[in-house]
Amino acid sequence: MGHPRTIMSDFFPSVSEIHYNEAVARTPDIARFCTGTDWIIPAHRHLFEPRELTLRRQDDSWLVFAEGPLMQIPAALQPLDALWCFSCSLVGPDPQASVEMLETFLSEEKSAAPLVLLGGIPWDSDLHLYLRRTFGGSWGLHPLPGTDCLQASLDGGVEGFLSRRSAKFRAELRRAERKAGGDGVAFDVVNRCDDPHRLYQRILGIERQSWKWQEGESIFQAENMPAFYTELIERAVAGQRLRAVFARRDGRDIGYAFGACFGGSFRGLQMGYHRDCATLAPGNLCQWELIKCLETENLTTYDLGMEIGYKARWAERKLKLVTLLMLRT
Repeated sequence: MGHPRTIMSDFFPSVSEIHYNEAVARTPDIARFCTGTDWIIPAHRHLFEPRELTLRRQDDSWLVFAEGPLMQIPAALQPLDALWCFSCSLVGPDPQASVEMLETFLSEEKSAAPLVLLGGIPWDSDLHLYLRRTFGGSWGLHPLPGTDCLQASLDGGVEGFLSRRSAKFRAELRRAERKAGGDGVAFDVVNRCDDPHRLYQRILGIERQSWKWQEGESIFQAENMPAFYTELIERAVAGQRLRAVFARRDGRDIGYAFGACFGGSFRGLQMGYHRDCATLAPGNLCQWELIKCLETENLTTYDLGMEIGYKARWAERKLKLVTLLMLRT
């Protein structure tokens, strides 16, 4: 084992960011995109009061925490995306090595935080088992509900995906395709982009015409979310990971869906459509066009994100995540 190194800074050094993302891609079972830097750094920068970023690396294992106020504790260790707790703070291919590194880190005087919040822990995983075995006696462990993710297998490409959907789903999808085609709806696929700002503005232009925006429920209306998504899109575009589809009719955009490829999976991020075009199902059809485009990318999983009713028809499994609240005893 190499000697552990601690890096404390506002952001990842660029070289460390590359190596960290490589380790995330090799970490079993976790929500990979939301543990990668495209997600966690924008969250850290824009969604919280200033916190100190702490990184610990040992060989292929990493610990990543933000230290700052949480639950009335002024200096608690927490995930960089503590708003959702999708991200896993323990990264690396060997969960036992990651837990041992966490144990060493928390035993040091400079790491005397009384509270540690660990998010994104796969419920049925060796990582969860090692955490409970290692800290069950020396810490008070309190499992909290995690933010589960609905997922669909991409095995077998488009036909494989459809074979795992219900007959009703397939019939409705074919009917929606015929109706949209008859109404002149076409799709613009964006796999590469030179101008992330223009792409974001295009998404926002559709979102402002959506029922969510009209009802004040759009994620893009929430405080600091525009800054979060702007940087997320910039990062995903720079890494050639972003994928987007726009539905168009009569020369204007009426729907969109976008997400990012990372670590063998595709993470859906947001979709929306013009409220006057709901009967054409542009949101669902944009998502379907994304799935068709992903067939050539050798991905295994479509991660639809947090569990919401309409997503259930598109998925056949759930990544069950737990958040562990650890209190020093």
